[in-house]
Amino acid sequence: MLISGQAQASLILDQNRVVLSANEGGMGVVKVDNPTDRDYLIQSWITTDNNGVQEALFVQPPLVKIKAHQKVALHIEAIDPSLAEQPQEKLYRLNVKEIPKVEEKSGSQLILVMLTKVKVLYRPAAVSPEMGNQYKKLTWKKVAGKLEVYNPTPYYVTFSKVWEGNDTTHALDADMVSPHSRMLIKGYHGASDVNYRIINDYGDISKPVHVKL
Repeated sequence: MLISGQAQASLILDQNRVVLSANEGGMGVVKVDNPTDRDYLIQSWITTDNNGVQEALFVQPPLVKIKAHQKVALHIEAIDPSLAEQPQEKLYRLNVKEIPKVEEKSGSQLILVMLTKVKVLYRPAAVSPEMGNQYKKLTWKKVAGKLEVYNPTPYYVTFSKVWEGNDTTHALDADMVSPHSRMLIKGYHGASDVNYRIINDYGDISKPVHVKL
């Protein structure tokens, strides 16, 4: 049985996003920790954002055993030279499947195979290695009673939270806006101002940004 989701996984990944910068070698590392008393087999591969096949990045090792209370490192590297020439970031997904060791005992067993997905952002040479405060350049406006956000930067911007006015209890439905793209935000009730926090390159949450509409 295959279950997708970090919440139920037994193995722990040290990050939920990886940034590969062409200006820093186009490489990254994800460390996997096994805090359990059981051995696992890890199968890893990289897909496009929509789960398609790609050949621009690879992960090594694609298959490795991780023993109880041990750690392993997954190395990600860009191998397509044309990636470095792109004008904006490109988004991929690292897939990490954990397969538990089957205990030697009689009778049938239910084996739960967990799949965790991690964002992999490739940052080409024309894009600064650090996103910094670029997320503050997002522009927001009302469009036919709906809320629209425009991202004029070459970076993917991932929201931690978006809310109207002072109502921090009601988060709007916003996940991530692509480079040089517009996105309509669901759940907007017509407030004259909005606030947002983003998740930066290190997985930290930014201070709130206040915007008048």
